[in-house]
Amino acid sequence: MNTQNNLTDLYLITGFLGSGKTTMLKRLLKTHEDIKIGVIVNEFGRIGIDGELAEGKNMDLIEINNGSIFCSCLENSFIKATIELLNYDLDMIFVETSGLSDPSNMDKIIKETKKLSDKQLRYNGSICIVNANNFLKVINTSQAVEKQVLFSELIIINKNDLVDKETISKAKSKIIKLNENAHIIVTTYCEFNLERLDDYFDLNDFKKQDGFQKNNKATINRPDNRPSTYTFESDKIISKEKLNIFLKEISKKVFRGKGFVQTYDGWYYVDMVGNEINYNKVNSRQEKAKLVLLSTHQNNNMKEWINNKWNQYI
Repeated sequence: MNTQNNLTDLYLITGFLGSGKTTMLKRLLKTHEDIKIGVIVNEFGRIGIDGELAEGKNMDLIEINNGSIFCSCLENSFIKATIELLNYDLDMIFVETSGLSDPSNMDKIIKETKKLSDKQLRYNGSICIVNANNFLKVINTSQAVEKQVLFSELIIINKNDLVDKETISKAKSKIIKLNENAHIIVTTYCEFNLERLDDYFDLNDFKKQDGFQKNNKATINRPDNRPSTYTFESDKIISKEKLNIFLKEISKKVFRGKGFVQTYDGWYYVDMVGNEINYNKVNSRQEKAKLVLLSTHQNNNMKEWINNKWNQYI
């Protein structure tokens, strides 16, 4: 936390789909609940999900949906949101990015923000969360994951309880090959000491590894490079067993899904990455079920297909 008057620290939280970014954000908010915090949550879908999960004292929240905040289509929205939070004279700002975001133009965005605001802002760096259970696979297929690792100062290998020591070792080696200067921590549920977050960042010589210069590839955050997103809503109360059948069926065409569904034994937050489906019981304020689904299928009939599957199994 900063000790200078009128100075707001900003941290980026990146990570591929389902890696644990929201879990990390919730832990950060809990750890720093005695100070004033601003949060920006970014999601690809038209409606936000993670914003409802973020809870904390003295917190101001802004959601930016329907694309990546690093894409030209939402870059100005990101800058405006940051400036708005700076006007609240906060101690910290945490930015949870979309899982498919490429943060390689963050340096440019921070410079532009500082030009447009008379408030003092210090960008401390990026915390990247990787899922130990699928990192070695997605790092070879997703440019976004590579960029997230490359432009981070602190990298969390999360969900280590799901893999063996050899997998953790291989993940570390891959990360070091991409970014040898980053701090690496291995966790379950993003549990580690967050009391002094600054210890993981070199605030006097930020980016001394010239991270923003060593990768000259153009950003992958372009309007023509985004996945298809679908918003599904229903006022039905269903059994958890039928919900599981429905989600497994649509996972054949949907690589990411999350949201809130009401079952006969209460509301659940559903988090789906491929065939991996997690359920967490919550006290939701939703009036009806709401799911945001991401797919690589550019199909105008996709939403109709998902609705048909819901009616078929529910």
